[in-house]
Amino acid sequence: MHRVMATILACFWLSSSAFAEKPSDKALEDALNAYKDSSLLGHKADSFLHARRAYVIATKLFDDDVAQLAPIAHTYARAAMRYKEPIALPQFQRAISLFTSAYGTDSDRLLPVLADAAEEAIHREEPELAYSWLKKSRELLEEKTSEHGFIRARVHMGLARLYYDSREFERATKHTSRAFGLASQHIDQAIFPDTAQLYFWHGQVMRWLENPQAAEISYNKALAIYNVYEPRARPVLSIHLHMVSVNHELGRAEQAAFHCIEAQKYETARNMELWYPVYDPAGRLSQNRKRSQPQRPKSGQILVSYTRSANCHVSNIKVHKTAGISADEAARLLRQAYIAPRMQNGMLATDQKVDQININVY
Repeated sequence: MHRVMATILACFWLSSSAFAEKPSDKALEDALNAYKDSSLLGHKADSFLHARRAYVIATKLFDDDVAQLAPIAHTYARAAMRYKEPIALPQFQRAISLFTSAYGTDSDRLLPVLADAAEEAIHREEPELAYSWLKKSRELLEEKTSEHGFIRARVHMGLARLYYDSREFERATKHTSRAFGLASQHIDQAIFPDTAQLYFWHGQVMRWLENPQAAEISYNKALAIYNVYEPRARPVLSIHLHMVSVNHELGRAEQAAFHCIEAQKYETARNMELWYPVYDPAGRLSQNRKRSQPQRPKSGQILVSYTRSANCHVSNIKVHKTAGISADEAARLLRQAYIAPRMQNGMLATDQKVDQININVY
C-alpha cells in the first residue's frame, strides 16, 4: 500500500499542474529537510517521495543552472536506489550528465555519483555500464593522492563483484582485499549505508571464494552498522542466513544456530516465517549455490513431518512420501540441515511440531 501511494503521489508531483507557478526556494528547502529527516529515520518510501519532490522543484528553479541542479539529481537517484526503484539507474545517468555539464569530465565531484551509479548498475545486472563507470572512477582517482579513500574502496569492491561474476577469481580476490584495506583506513569518510554495504559485499565475495574466516569478519562489521542505523534493513536477514553456512563451515554449531534463530526473528517481526531449510551442508535441500553457478533444477521432493528445536535441527522425523530420493537419504539430509524453530514474541514457541511439509530436493 505504501508503495502504491508513493507512486500516486509521485505522479501528482510530476504533473504539469503540480506547480502552476515557479516554486520558491523555501519549498525546495522544506522538501530537502523532509528528505534528510526521513532518511535519518530509515523511512525509505518517504525519503524517496521527498527527494523526488525536491528534484521536481529544483528542475523548475534551476532550469538554467546545472551546478545547482546536479547534487539534487544525485540525491534523488540515491533515494530511488535505496527504495529499489528502477528509476534510479536512469536518474544516475541524468546526474552524471549534469555534473559533467557543470564541472567537466575530469572533476572529482563526479566520483561519488559514479560510485553510486556503478553499484546500481551491478544491482540491475548491467555489467558493461557498471564497468564503464568504475573505469572512469579509477581514471579520476589516479590523478589524486590520498583523497577519496573510501570511494576508492567502493570502486575496488565494484570491480571485485564484476570480476567474480565473470569468473576471474584471482582479480576478484585482489580487488576485494584492496577494498577491505581501504575501507578500514578511511571509514571516517563514509556515510550510511555505504559502509554497511561495502562490508556486506566483501563478506559475500569472500564466502563465494570459500574464505569463511574473512566472510565472518565482514558480515559482523556490516551487521554491527545495520543494527545501529537500520536494523530492519533487508541485508540484515541475508547476513544472518549466510552466517549460518559460514559458522557451520568454521565448526561453530552454536553460532550457526544463533544466526538461524535471528533470521527467524527477523521474519516473524514482519509476520513471515522460515519454513524450509535455511542451510543444508549437502546442498540438496536448498540452493546453497555460489553466485557464479546456475540455478539448479529440482530433482525430487519429500513429504515429511518433524519437530523443530532451538539448535535449528529437527527430530522425530517421519518421511511420508518421496520422489527422486530414498526415504533413508531424505531423513539423513533432514537431520543435518538447519531448520529454524518457530518464534513467538521473540521467544521460542511452545509448539514446534510440523505435521506435514513438502521440501524440494535439488
